[in-house]
Amino acid sequence: MRNDLRISDNSALSSALKTGAPVVAVYIWDIEVYDDWVPGAAAKVWLHFALKSLSAAIEKNGGQLILRVGPTRQVLEELITETQANAIFWNRRYEPKLREFDAALKLELRAHGRTLETFNSALLNEPH
Repeated sequence: MRNDLRISDNSALSSALKTGAPVVAVYIWDIEVYDDWVPGAAAKVWLHFALKSLSAAIEKNGGQLILRVGPTRQVLEELITETQANAIFWNRRYEPKLREFDAALKLELRAHGRTLETFNSALLNEPH
């Protein structure tokens, strides 16, 4: 899960569920990814309540939201090992630094034999 903290109209979540395999919903708080932009107090409060609401919605549907803190690459590899995940689904981000980070992460994961699918979840027309 990224900034699309909802279960309805979530392209990545919907596609993951369609596989029929167990789905592990994850949110990773990685402040280093944001580089120059550090979320302020209001953004952190919004995030807290958005994650709380998302977690409740997932639990209502029989699942669980896993929350982790740390470097995305490291946390993701740990989760893949823990859960034996064979596919990763995420919705794309469009801020330049986040887009660069995600592109590099996608190449790295695929180079290690991971199946990865990304989706548009926020824009009517993507920049590319």
